[in-house]
Amino acid sequence: MPMFPLQIRFTDGQHAYDLFGSFPPQDVDYIEGWERKRVGDSQVILLHLESAVNLDDFLSLCRRHPNVVEVIAITEDEFRRAPSNAI
Repeated sequence: MPMFPLQIRFTDGQHAYDLFGSFPPQDVDYIEGWERKRVGDSQVILLHLESAVNLDDFLSLCRRHPNVVEVIAITEDEFRRAPSNAI
Protein backbone atom coordinates (compact mmCIF):
# COMPACT_ATOMS: atom_id res chain seq x y z
CA MET A 1 0.00 0.00 0.00
CA PRO A 2 1.82 3.14 -1.20
CA MET A 3 1.86 6.15 1.10
CA PHE A 4 1.86 9.78 -0.05
CA PRO A 5 2.63 12.66 2.34
CA LEU A 6 0.69 15.72 1.18
CA GLN A 7 -0.36 19.16 2.33
CA ILE A 8 -3.90 19.99 1.24
CA ARG A 9 -4.48 23.73 1.46
CA PHE A 10 -8.03 25.05 1.74
CA THR A 11 -9.43 28.51 1.04
CA ASP A 12 -9.03 29.42 4.72
CA GLY A 13 -8.60 28.01 8.20
CA GLN A 14 -12.34 27.79 8.81
CA HIS A 15 -12.81 25.50 5.80
CA ALA A 16 -9.86 23.35 6.93
CA TYR A 17 -11.61 23.04 10.31
CA ASP A 18 -15.11 22.46 8.92
CA LEU A 19 -13.99 19.87 6.36
CA PHE A 20 -11.68 17.90 8.65
CA GLY A 21 -14.35 15.26 9.30
CA SER A 22 -15.42 14.86 5.68
CA PHE A 23 -12.36 15.37 3.48
CA PRO A 24 -10.96 13.22 2.10
CA PRO A 25 -14.26 11.40 1.64
CA GLN A 26 -14.46 8.03 3.34
CA ASP A 27 -16.33 6.31 0.50
CA VAL A 28 -13.55 6.42 -2.10
CA ASP A 29 -12.59 2.79 -2.74
CA TYR A 30 -8.93 3.38 -3.69
CA ILE A 31 -8.15 5.20 -0.41
CA GLU A 32 -6.94 2.58 2.07
CA GLY A 33 -6.54 5.00 4.98
CA TRP A 34 -4.70 8.05 6.26
CA GLU A 35 -3.13 9.85 9.17
CA ARG A 36 -3.69 13.59 9.19
CA LYS A 37 -3.36 16.82 11.11
CA ARG A 38 -4.96 20.21 10.70
CA VAL A 39 -2.46 23.05 10.48
CA GLY A 40 -3.95 26.52 9.91
CA ASP A 41 -5.60 26.55 6.48
CA SER A 42 -4.33 23.05 5.62
CA GLN A 43 -4.43 19.38 6.36
CA VAL A 44 -1.16 17.52 6.27
CA ILE A 45 -1.84 13.91 5.48
CA LEU A 46 -0.12 10.57 5.04
CA LEU A 47 -2.44 9.16 2.43
CA HIS A 48 -2.47 5.38 1.93
CA LEU A 49 -3.69 4.42 -1.53
CA GLU A 50 -4.47 1.09 -3.16
CA SER A 51 -1.78 1.76 -5.76
CA ALA A 52 0.47 4.59 -6.92
CA VAL A 53 -1.70 4.99 -10.02
CA ASN A 54 -4.52 6.27 -7.78
CA LEU A 55 -2.58 9.40 -6.80
CA ASP A 56 -3.74 11.10 -10.01
CA ASP A 57 -7.33 10.15 -9.15
CA PHE A 58 -6.95 11.70 -5.71
CA LEU A 59 -5.39 14.87 -7.11
CA SER A 60 -8.29 15.14 -9.57
CA LEU A 61 -10.72 14.77 -6.67
CA CYS A 62 -8.94 17.64 -4.91
CA ARG A 63 -9.03 19.86 -8.03
CA ARG A 64 -12.80 19.40 -8.26
CA HIS A 65 -13.38 20.40 -4.63
CA PRO A 66 -14.43 24.07 -4.45
CA ASN A 67 -12.51 24.73 -1.21
CA VAL A 68 -9.19 23.08 -2.06
CA VAL A 69 -6.66 25.67 -3.20
CA GLU A 70 -3.63 23.45 -3.79
CA VAL A 71 -2.04 20.13 -2.96
CA ILE A 72 1.67 20.10 -2.17
CA ALA A 73 3.90 17.04 -1.90
CA ILE A 74 5.75 17.02 1.43
CA THR A 75 8.05 14.53 3.12
CA GLU A 76 7.02 12.10 5.82
CA ASP A 77 9.37 13.96 8.16
CA GLU A 78 7.55 17.24 7.44
CA PHE A 79 4.29 15.48 8.29
CA ARG A 80 5.70 14.15 11.57
CA ARG A 81 7.10 17.57 12.56
CA ALA A 82 3.92 19.48 11.72
CA PRO A 83 1.94 20.80 14.69
CA SER A 84 -1.67 19.73 14.98
CA ASN A 85 -4.40 22.30 15.63
CA ALA A 86 -7.44 21.25 17.62
CA ILE A 87 -10.42 20.08 15.60
